[in-house]
Amino acid sequence: MCQRRRAGSSDIRKQVPKNHLLLLGMAEGIVASLMVKLGVALATQAATFGGSCIAHEVTALRRLFSEMEEIKDELECMQTFLQVSERLRDHDETMATFVRKVRTLSFGIEDVVDEFSCKFCDDHGGAASRAIRKLRRIRTWHRLAFRLVRIKASLKIAVERVKMFNTEGISKVQQPQAHDKKLGPSESAGLVTADCPVGIEHNRDLLIGWLTDEIQQNMVISVWGMGGVGKTTLVTHVYNIIKPRFERHAFITVSQHCRSVDLLRQILKKFCKKDHNVTLSEGIDSMDRESLVEIMQSYLHSRRYVLVLDDLWDANVWFEIRDAFAGGDGSSKIVLTSRIHDVASLAKDKYIIDLRPLESQHSWDLFCKEAFWKMEDKSCPRELEASGQKIVESCDGLPIAIVCIGRLLSFRSQTSYEWEKVQKDIELQLTSNSILDMNLILKVSLEDLSHNLKNCFLFCSLFPEVYRIRRKKLIRFWVSEGFIKRTETRTEEEIAEDYLNELVNRCLLQVTKRNEFGRVRECRMHDVVRVLALSKSKEEMFSAVYDCSKTTSLLGKARRMSIQSADSTLSSHEMTHVRSLLVFDKCVPIDALSASLTSLKLLSVLDLHGIPIKSIPVQVFSLFNLRFLGLRGTEIDVLPKEIKKLQNLEVLDAYNTKITSLPEEMTRLRKLRHLFASGIRDDTDSNVVVSTGVAAPRGKWHSTSLQTLQNFKANDEMLQSIACLSELRTLGTTDIRSGQSASLCSAISKLSKLQHLLVSSKGDEALQLSSVQLPQTIQKLEVGGLLGQATAHNLFTSIRCLENITHLHLWFSMINQDLFRYLQSDCLLSLCILQAFQGEDMSFSAGSFPKLQSLVVHGASQLRRIELEEGSMVNLVRLTVTGCPTLKELPQGVEFLHKLETLQLEITVDDFLEKIQSEEEWEVHQSKISHIKKVYVGFSGNE
Repeated sequence: MCQRRRAGSSDIRKQVPKNHLLLLGMAEGIVASLMVKLGVALATQAATFGGSCIAHEVTALRRLFSEMEEIKDELECMQTFLQVSERLRDHDETMATFVRKVRTLSFGIEDVVDEFSCKFCDDHGGAASRAIRKLRRIRTWHRLAFRLVRIKASLKIAVERVKMFNTEGISKVQQPQAHDKKLGPSESAGLVTADCPVGIEHNRDLLIGWLTDEIQQNMVISVWGMGGVGKTTLVTHVYNIIKPRFERHAFITVSQHCRSVDLLRQILKKFCKKDHNVTLSEGIDSMDRESLVEIMQSYLHSRRYVLVLDDLWDANVWFEIRDAFAGGDGSSKIVLTSRIHDVASLAKDKYIIDLRPLESQHSWDLFCKEAFWKMEDKSCPRELEASGQKIVESCDGLPIAIVCIGRLLSFRSQTSYEWEKVQKDIELQLTSNSILDMNLILKVSLEDLSHNLKNCFLFCSLFPEVYRIRRKKLIRFWVSEGFIKRTETRTEEEIAEDYLNELVNRCLLQVTKRNEFGRVRECRMHDVVRVLALSKSKEEMFSAVYDCSKTTSLLGKARRMSIQSADSTLSSHEMTHVRSLLVFDKCVPIDALSASLTSLKLLSVLDLHGIPIKSIPVQVFSLFNLRFLGLRGTEIDVLPKEIKKLQNLEVLDAYNTKITSLPEEMTRLRKLRHLFASGIRDDTDSNVVVSTGVAAPRGKWHSTSLQTLQNFKANDEMLQSIACLSELRTLGTTDIRSGQSASLCSAISKLSKLQHLLVSSKGDEALQLSSVQLPQTIQKLEVGGLLGQATAHNLFTSIRCLENITHLHLWFSMINQDLFRYLQSDCLLSLCILQAFQGEDMSFSAGSFPKLQSLVVHGASQLRRIELEEGSMVNLVRLTVTGCPTLKELPQGVEFLHKLETLQLEITVDDFLEKIQSEEEWEVHQSKISHIKKVYVGFSGNE
């Protein structure tokens, strides 16, 4: 073994490499970070010691530290050996056993770290109780040191055993290399295309023909095929082409265990989502199936709609909901995709598409499209064709496998050497499998990831099937888990978004929604990829899914758990090993959940999003190691003072709860990075969503890392304290009174890293921002409340000088035509004017808003005309004008918006018809919008 290296506590920080990396399955970085934490803790503790009993504690700590140093040395010496062992574990049982053993021992090391941190920093209570705890901790330090002695012995035994067997193969297998090539924005955008997918031309034309056929009545169409064959790709492509032809459209991804009543509710919400004339009752979430069927029938009466039910597993679900669609227009269409033949048979035989794997030429074309997406002709160099063809043959014509492998190779060097390595990897995976297993192909893509990126990928398997994962929340999870390491110039959150884009670019995650500028807003795992992720997570004890309807003996020692279906037996399972707990079952028994939390002493991530709890379980405040606490969407109305015990908390998400104020103790959380809090949102007007702020805690913030503070009612003390938050990037403050404006403006000017600012006034009071100096770092600005002439003029002048601003939202501002002319920006990409314009004419001059891509105007009650000069908003892609009852005509000059793709407009029907008295006049209006791909025009009657 490696020669032992000794080091005193005084120079420990110098001996820990900054970029130390140990490829030990789930143990990467644990030892290095542990050494840093112990070194700092020992130095801090020793500086405060005085007295004989404390000297004993120093001795115990030094022994503990020494044992950790020895284990670190052993693991460093094993690094290369472990890399190769990881490579061979799928093909050599000896190596697999060794890797599992090292992973288990690494978990033991992590447990020691967490318990040490918990005990060492437990410093609440009076002087007497703290002194008693220090005496008790001496025994703890000795126990932890003894545990490390045993771990070290076990590690040596594991190494000796693996060396007893023939390991010649190790020298023949090259060490794995993780290829994490980062793409710039322009390159990444090249991966998002609207091209027709390869090999689907015939089925595409067939499906379009059926869907646009107005003669066939109440047609049900099925697309049937195995997982990964491209059913969703085909239907999504066609759906996006034909949906403008229907009055209502909805695309629903159905989970494997979906209940019919939940599916009906989901379809109804999707149909009504953009219908401003319909407001669904709040009771819809509690309605039974019969009531939902009646509402659906009434809503769809005489309407032409298209509905896609993607990945339907059970034919009985369709039989239970089909009556809901009896009242629609006869030319409406329903499309089902499934891998189950009984489901496909719900359509007539002549309307079933049996989707088969791609033919060899189409497989090759798809592979080249993905592997050479940077090249204009997307063709394969001659020297790579032989290995490329063998790789494609291994995929058996399945698009998802071809795309993943092709995308992987696009990040590798375009050399025969690199491609042959991938080819051999695939052959190695298939050696003992005569029948192709999709996982074996996808596993090659997974093994190509760096360890941190692989962790991020596996974490996504904790979310339920077909779950849409929001980008911002996923990133906060990753950061709280410790998967992301910041650099001198970039935050963890910025690096995490690169990781997300990397997984998307490798086709390991699918984008379900992007924002208007191409950034991922929501994503999901393809069900085939999820099967691999779940299998890998189980194998590496990374995570497990708890489902009371299935066996729970497979939970093992998983470090993360997702509760997707639970009953009262939840508390009977041993879960002390769990470090992250995500609860998705909104009907989880609260008592069982609370009892389970009792044993999770070292939990670091707890998410209770949407769980109907009215108070935080008391066990939570004993979770000293907790870094993420998710309470969003719960019914909690009070945040207790005990929150101060969570000294490691980095993220508290109490958004959309019943909490009205935060205790002063919140300000004492020294590691807090993100704090979200708001009352229940007012969604009366879907275009203007107003979140109620909560009363801010009193006192000065102790955290120097606070990045997010949203949304809080303004008070004098709060406005003074935020000026000192130098790392703040997102600030949301509401209920601002006129007398507080000077303090607010002063604070804003000092926040040099601020990127997102939301300010809104108290009731009808005007915002007095005439002295505000916005930081150049501002990217998104939201202003709610009446703007006086001086404030509006100064604010708009400041906005014109901002070089990084991309989003501007104004609501309830009541700016008139003259003030609106001052609103200019060469940088804005999105402009929303929500019940904020007070005038009859809104005009945009030539050269105005040259980069603007999205414009939304809503609730301008007096607006009669919109005038667009030629040369204005030359890059506009989306234009939405709604809730303007006096608008009489199409925007004048809309024909000059050559890049406009979507126009959504509500105009007064009688006034509009008055202007069209002949067929020629109609053709003139039609010609003005003929270049726009998607046009949605709604008519309202005159008052």
